[in-house]
Amino acid sequence: MVCKKMSKSLNNYIGIADAPDDMFGKVMRISDELMWRYYELLSFESIADIQQWKLNCQQGENPRAYKVKLAQELITRFHDVNSANKALENFEARFQRGEMPSEIEQIELRIINQSYGIASLLKDAGLNSKYI
Repeated sequence: MVCKKMSKSLNNYIGIADAPDDMFGKVMRISDELMWRYYELLSFESIADIQQWKLNCQQGENPRAYKVKLAQELITRFHDVNSANKALENFEARFQRGEMPSEIEQIELRIINQSYGIASLLKDAGLNSKYI
């Protein structure tokens, strides 16, 4: 197993100021193998418990439950328990039930000529500003 460091440049970090939904999503994107390292570094759970959970997964238990547990622990620590529960609810609504988020920013763009390239659309909508 190759473990990469947790870093912003690798886009695998979890910022303490991240919004609860963002924190939840970042934890859920961690690979099953790398999740255990995040547990060791970030969780207040005992190493014995973490090792037992890892063994449970090696014996066939779904690691998703442990990712959810880690996400909720971190969100509770840096936000609050209500935010952690809401982030779980939002995640399940979107990714298990296919619902759209209730709050989606809308952007209105004016098309001046007949052709409007995708790069221009992304730039004008402000969706690629972190790459410029």
